[in-house]
Amino acid sequence: MGAVLIIVDVESIFISNLIILNFHFHDLRHSGATMLLDMGVHPKIVQERLGHHDIGTTMDIYSHVLPSMQEGAIKQLNSLLGSQPKQP
Repeated sequence: MGAVLIIVDVESIFISNLIILNFHFHDLRHSGATMLLDMGVHPKIVQERLGHHDIGTTMDIYSHVLPSMQEGAIKQLNSLLGSQPKQP
């Protein structure tokens, strides 16, 4: 019976924190998509996961993530080219 009281208390605290933070389910969706793109997941995959009809919609909404993706692509390219033998 004590465990049930603890669970109820935790739920009450959790719900009150959600209200204080003005938390919305859509915030999780946006955060998840942003994290996927930041981790290098291809935008087409993110678009499909979100259910966007057009890749343009996804890219318009999440274009703020692209600068870090560009940096990552440049680092990967430099790593690839740096590991190649130099031409005489």
